[in-house]
Amino acid sequence: MFQSPKENGYTVLEMLLVLFIVMNLLIFSTFHLRSLYERQTIDQFFQQLQEDIWLAQQVAISHSKTIEMSFHEQKNYYDIRESGLRELVLKRLTNQDIQVRPLTISNPIRFNASGNINSSGTMYVIYHQQTYKVTFLLGRGRFKVEKL
Repeated sequence: MFQSPKENGYTVLEMLLVLFIVMNLLIFSTFHLRSLYERQTIDQFFQQLQEDIWLAQQVAISHSKTIEMSFHEQKNYYDIRESGLRELVLKRLTNQDIQVRPLTISNPIRFNASGNINSSGTMYVIYHQQTYKVTFLLGRGRFKVEKL
């Protein structure tokens, strides 16, 4: 027959408590996902760089030509070209937050007809507040990455 107002639903205090809990869960998960996204972004960059170096080596060996890998710092991309004709093999756009700064390695990096890098050296890759040192070793285009 007659129901009291307390039995019809939730009180405002109960609703505010539930909303507070849900908002906190969303905020904490957003912070966690952002750090995961940033880690994946830089990991993907280095994985793609490694695959593109292998591509440059394979093109150099298969065409018996010198291949150049040029980093364009201001335009957020790098490309792979044949040395003499400058014919484009690949142009790879990078994340606009990633900065590549050659330090002791010449830009462009050259791979000779046997797929070996012409000179060793280092470059910095900067993503947000993290700096990574990439060292190119003589021989088959190997490189190592160190987080500074």
